Amino acid sequence: MDYTSNDIKEWIQRSWNDSAERYSQEWTVNDLKPPGSEVWTSCVLERTKDRLRILDVGTGPGSLAILCARAGHDVYAVDIAENMVSMAIRNAECSNVRITATRADAESLPFDDGFFDLVVCKGAFWCMTAPERTYNEFNRVLRKGGMMRIFDGSHHKRGDDYDPAEQDSLEDRRYKEQYGCDRPKLYKDFNNNRGWITYLPLTYVERPSYDMELIARVGFSSCTMDDITSRVVFNDDLRFYNSGRFYFRITAVK
Repeated sequence: MDYTSNDIKEWIQRSWNDSAERYSQEWTVNDLKPPGSEVWTSCVLERTKDRLRILDVGTGPGSLAILCARAGHDVYAVDIAENMVSMAIRNAECSNVRITATRADAESLPFDDGFFDLVVCKGAFWCMTAPERTYNEFNRVLRKGGMMRIFDGSHHKRGDDYDPAEQDSLEDRRYKEQYGCDRPKLYKDFNNNRGWITYLPLTYVERPSYDMELIARVGFSSCTMDDITSRVVFNDDLRFYNSGRFYFRITAVK
């Protein structure tokens, strides 16, 4: 069956809305307390100075936005899933910081040209249905000399021979070997409900080299990549699905 970009976006939005509460519980604990908070604050704000106007795209439960607000910056956050936006607002209030969060499509951001000093996106760019258009939007809302930082990884790369049932069985065995018990149904349901992954353009390409080609094409003046695999930390609840993968940071300047 053929799906349009809007079909896939609706599927993605529904998936993240359904998992927002659990995702928030897991990732805010991991990212907003040391050592995770120290790692991500450093990764995002390295080589920056002064007070910045920052946009966090695909904010999820707002971890990165909250860390930037804690550091004294003016922070805006967007996500395609309204439940994620609600989580981000709630988590910011619990953290005693202010962020401006709204639901928005990354391909059509509701901001003026050149409005931001820094655009960041952590663990969400792999979901984009039109990567080049999205990078172009990031470029549009950045001021001249502004910076973009993308944090992503190899966690959803698929080969043409990918078999969801075989992968599900493999993860069942790995989980039992590692923890001595069956993999929770919650995790299985979440993975099984994300069939939209197979329809995303970034699922089958070599990253981050593909990203860097797109970034150059849309007009950024410079672009570099860092391997941050050794810097990323996970607590026990997140380690099974997230360790052993390649994590990268792309830094581009307009």
